[in-house]
Amino acid sequence: MEFRRVVALAALSIAFTPAARAAQPFSEAMVSITFDDGESSQYLSRAVFAQYGYHATYFPVSDAISSWGAFFVANQLKDLAADGHEIGSHTLDHADLTLLNDADLDRQLRVSRLDLMAKLGLPDVKGFCYPYGNFNARVEQAVAQYYRYARTTEPYYNFRDTDPYLLGSFDCNNSTTLAQLTSKVDVALANKSWVVFHFHALTTAPSTERYSCMVSTLASLVDYVAQKNLKVVTIGEGVALMTEAPAAPPQLTLVSPTSGPPAGGTTVTLTGTGFQSGATVVMGGVAASVTSVTSTRIVAVTPAHAAGPVAVTVTNPDATSATAANAFTYVALVPSSEPFAEGMVSITFDDGDKTQYLSRAVLAQYGYHATYFLISDSLSSWSDFFTISQVLDLAADRHEIGSHTLDHVDLTQLSDADLDRELSGSRSALMAKLGLPDVQSFSYPYGNFDSRVEQAVARYYRVARTNEPW
Repeated sequence: MEFRRVVALAALSIAFTPAARAAQPFSEAMVSITFDDGESSQYLSRAVFAQYGYHATYFPVSDAISSWGAFFVANQLKDLAADGHEIGSHTLDHADLTLLNDADLDRQLRVSRLDLMAKLGLPDVKGFCYPYGNFNARVEQAVAQYYRYARTTEPYYNFRDTDPYLLGSFDCNNSTTLAQLTSKVDVALANKSWVVFHFHALTTAPSTERYSCMVSTLASLVDYVAQKNLKVVTIGEGVALMTEAPAAPPQLTLVSPTSGPPAGGTTVTLTGTGFQSGATVVMGGVAASVTSVTSTRIVAVTPAHAAGPVAVTVTNPDATSATAANAFTYVALVPSSEPFAEGMVSITFDDGDKTQYLSRAVLAQYGYHATYFLISDSLSSWSDFFTISQVLDLAADRHEIGSHTLDHVDLTQLSDADLDRELSGSRSALMAKLGLPDVQSFSYPYGNFDSRVEQAVARYYRVARTNEPW
């Protein structure tokens, strides 16, 4: 189109350095797709966005609506607005605002906004796009009287502290490749910025028109954004997020259990607030394996580390972090070196799975006795677990019956009251259900324990078996 002339950047009367001033990242990367002028070919984008449920921002020249050939008619823009797309202003007739007197500048800004509201039945028009990308301090101040934000054609990424009246954007024209567009998406992902693209005419075949882009390129860009799971916003939505309070940094209040072997492999639960999906955990400078994350709880598996206390650090994807000093201790668990009078072996069984009853015949063949650590709630209640009569058979054969808690809970995660209930309750239940005079042995569920749990177990049992390999 005739009004798409290139104006030298030197013609601008302000020093343009907003990119250097903007540095505060968003909580996540964002992308916006915008369309300038209001050419009717842009209606092809409607089906592309509908496929993904995305919304774009369209900046039509208000005088062109239902008047200029090859430009939107009012009903097309109404369709787009009904789909949830944003409509912004691009002046009455695409005038270079830097060349107008104050009165004409005001008319272009004020009347185009009112025109769009009247022609399209919009309650408000909050966004503006500078024709030719031309602006200066006077124009910016005038725009601010009628609009909430303005988009430029300056090719830079936007951050939380970018001037909302100097939003940057990247052009897509007939020489732009998909790789060039997707690389900008990748940069936004890396630095948690907001990348904005602007399009003019859309074509279904290659065109010599400088300000055109194939609709297939747009579709491929949108598909790439979807694959990367990037947040897609209209310009108005993006501006609203610029003033949103940043997410509070995480707080780490508890690590449980507080100790484990240097070999690693201990499942720990980190409790606190402000944890984000994708958070990482580092223990003593070594990355732990994170298995689940909620806003208040992270479950991870400790890495191998030398013996001693270590700091635990949680880092969110937005680079905020929390550290608890000496929150976990790697303990070199060394068995006693004092020998017995002779070597000994014990065979034990955990949980009380009914398949363990097969061991009865094997042990009877040699007159050996084993120890069975049972979940007391499971007896004659849980499918695939021992019945009471089966356990009575084992006890009659002089096998030892030990406790494995009421319901196989991780004791390190319990309050003192619940910990006591699991230990005393399971012991009492086994004695009552099986007619045993006492239950003296215990096995830690999941092999998890810490000093608090060990002390609690000692109040009810004579011995406790771990999963530690010595």
